[in-house]
Amino acid sequence: MSIIKAVIMDKDGSTIVSPNILPDELGELIQQNQHIHWVMATGRSLCNVLKSPMVELLNPEAPQIIEGGARVVNLNGDCLQVSHLQTHEIEHFLKVVDLDALHYLFYSVDEGGGFMYSNNLEYWQKQIMVLRTTDDLSEFIAWFDEIKPAKLSVRVKRNIDLPGLNWTQNDSYIDVTTAGVHKGSAVLDVLTMLGVSPSETAFVFNDFNDLSVLEHPELSQIVKVKVGDLLPDVAADYALESPYDVAGVLKGLLSCNTC
Repeated sequence: MSIIKAVIMDKDGSTIVSPNILPDELGELIQQNQHIHWVMATGRSLCNVLKSPMVELLNPEAPQIIEGGARVVNLNGDCLQVSHLQTHEIEHFLKVVDLDALHYLFYSVDEGGGFMYSNNLEYWQKQIMVLRTTDDLSEFIAWFDEIKPAKLSVRVKRNIDLPGLNWTQNDSYIDVTTAGVHKGSAVLDVLTMLGVSPSETAFVFNDFNDLSVLEHPELSQIVKVKVGDLLPDVAADYALESPYDVAGVLKGLLSCNTC
């Protein structure tokens, strides 16, 4: 086995336990191995990531993958790479989506909160931090031109299909990013930035938006650490029950670095 130089970590359900708890053993492992490149790979926004208990343990200059791979940032808030959604993709989304199946549409911003469209604003603006709200789709599209988002977040009432778009779904949440951009593409880009090969990398994952990493042909040699039971048919080098088990496996992998 190659020496592990980088650990790419999904956040919710993989390394973080609800409500926003980092297992002590994993936190200690990160703290004791600062020579390793620790990289988060999440669908969440920068504002959400900065609330993670993991943040204080990570190198603030290190690249972190957010918004489903559409952005790479560091924890100082510097944007290292971004792939914006295109106007024609939003227009196509509105052509193919069943609006009756939606709870809301949302663009997040780094300062926190975001811009929301919903036909039930009275309820949803009490559940989510928002800066602007509308029940007018034309206004929501105008905001797109203003803020140029990297990702469209969608909350659905039932399963839908979005033909012709690049999207992933976890439960009732859908992320739409520009064509060809996902966690897999971002992981490959970050490893290139770091000068680390896939065989020198462990990837901790648990959900459907992680599949783009596992299916990427250039990432086939990555060490796969699966957490939980959401992907029972997905092969992994290690299959764990919960985030509390992650530190033990990573400790074993890192110990091989000194063998």
